[in-house]
Amino acid sequence: MEFGSTPLAISLVTGQDTNSLVRYNRGGALISVFDPGNLAGLASPQDLTFGPDGKLYLASGANDRILRYDPVTGAFIDIFADLAGFGHLSTLSEWPLVPMASCMSRRLMMTG
Repeated sequence: MEFGSTPLAISLVTGQDTNSLVRYNRGGALISVFDPGNLAGLASPQDLTFGPDGKLYLASGANDRILRYDPVTGAFIDIFADLAGFGHLSTLSEWPLVPMASCMSRRLMMTG
């Protein structure tokens, strides 16, 4: 997978205690924080995947939302789905409305 013209050589890491999504380079140095002001309302990130549209989808477990981000800039795009009242959201694979297609082979996830 590529971000713009740059081959993917990064790790995306979610932080449940910090309610954050961060990007590290191959050497482990911090590159950037997605949505540093947390406009998305990310709360207890659980799972992430890239959709066939190239966007990054992240499960926000504490408020049962699926959030959409621009994987290049890290900017929050929108709340893709608000699933409050439909059960607890823990993984994106259990919700068929998330556009996952062939992106599962490119999935990066580390939670902690």
